[in-house]
Amino acid sequence: MDYVINYNLPDSRANIVEAKNVFLQRCGRTGRIEKGTAITFYVESEDGMSAPWLKEILQKADQDVPPFLQNRSSIETEMQKLSMK
Repeated sequence: MDYVINYNLPDSRANIVEAKNVFLQRCGRTGRIEKGTAITFYVESEDGMSAPWLKEILQKADQDVPPFLQNRSSIETEMQKLSMK
């Protein structure tokens, strides 16, 4: 697969390890034969509890960590940059 789009993150409330494994499995589908792209939608109100392990996975994979995951308190700032005035 060239692209995987994660429209929701796995629910980590019950089992963080399982949620991480599901996320890695989904994203890993893009790299089976050639380099692919995984896109994940992140909604703070729903996915905020997943931010720490998501940041950890991105760092371990040597991927860019978006500013709103690097410093979770800055999500409001990042959203203001995206909003139209």
